[in-house]
Amino acid sequence: MSSYSQITFADYQVFENKNWYYKEVVSLIFQPEDFVIEKRKYSTRNKIVWGDAYENEAGYFEFKGFRQSVKVCKQRLEIYGNSSKKAKEDFASAKRLAKQEYHYEFSFRGITYNEYLLEIRDIITSKQKDYNYLYTSLRKSLITDELPL
Repeated sequence: MSSYSQITFADYQVFENKNWYYKEVVSLIFQPEDFVIEKRKYSTRNKIVWGDAYENEAGYFEFKGFRQSVKVCKQRLEIYGNSSKKAKEDFASAKRLAKQEYHYEFSFRGITYNEYLLEIRDIITSKQKDYNYLYTSLRKSLITDELPL
């Protein structure tokens, strides 16, 4: 038997791990009092992650995890030096790295940080998910890579 750990924002999986969890990330944004254990219906499983696999499933599962507001998580990250300014700098570095690695089938050259943020906002708002693993455009690569925020 295995266990899966996922960190999601707006139902989008950002970090996933089998039989372990991202302790560093969890330690940065959550406190022990943010831990919850809840009995949930299978039908409430995250549809972006699980699709319709549990849609008609009867019964319950035990959720063990953390929950906190975006505002509080953002404040905690800022304490550790993560900010909008740092994210913008990291975006510029990531663009240079993407060009060197030839991982994507499109050019990042004309894409601005604001366009990147707007694309993420639109994907989250529309709850779009694609399992084709395409890297042909910014939007498709963001969806394929599970919104690397």
